[in-house]
Amino acid sequence: MINAKFARELDLVIDSVTPCPAFELPTFKKLLKPSGRASVTCEFPEEPESRVVEVFFVIENFAHSVVVGRIFLRETKTIDKFRYRLKDKPLQVHEIPVVASFGGQDEKLKFWLDGQELVSTPDTGSEINVMSLSFAKQRGFVIKEDTIHQVCFADSSLQDVEGVVSVPVSFGNGLPPSLLLKLIDPNPRN
Repeated sequence: MINAKFARELDLVIDSVTPCPAFELPTFKKLLKPSGRASVTCEFPEEPESRVVEVFFVIENFAHSVVVGRIFLRETKTIDKFRYRLKDKPLQVHEIPVVASFGGQDEKLKFWLDGQELVSTPDTGSEINVMSLSFAKQRGFVIKEDTIHQVCFADSSLQDVEGVVSVPVSFGNGLPPSLLLKLIDPNPRN
């Protein structure tokens, strides 16, 4: 996916006639509808043989300049054969943290939350972990005040944050660390 403003800065031709699927954001069945598609020539640095033309969905007011998807990374064998291409993303601190998931993910991540085995949608582009308010209340988690009051989703929409919980989280068989998980309020005030 590519931000429409960034696509125009790159002088990309945006096809707004061909229908595009909508993507479900991970909150309240909200849909992210592309305004078109653009073909982009991509290659990995110092690897001209890796050059391919990829079709990107163009999103107005997209929270990121560009996102390269899981399918591209698998097709270019970046995840399983050429892992050296993957780099740590420089830490970006936004005034309002970004939750980058588009929903509809085929991949799931097994983890343990407060000793209970669960399945989650991995989102490496998110700046904070989130869970729904109803999920937290259902499990009796203590919700405390926090300095973060909103999160920003992929379409730049804002969602109120109800508070923060501190529960043991583990992705392996070892002792779980204590991580903070943010809660979103299903009744946004914006």
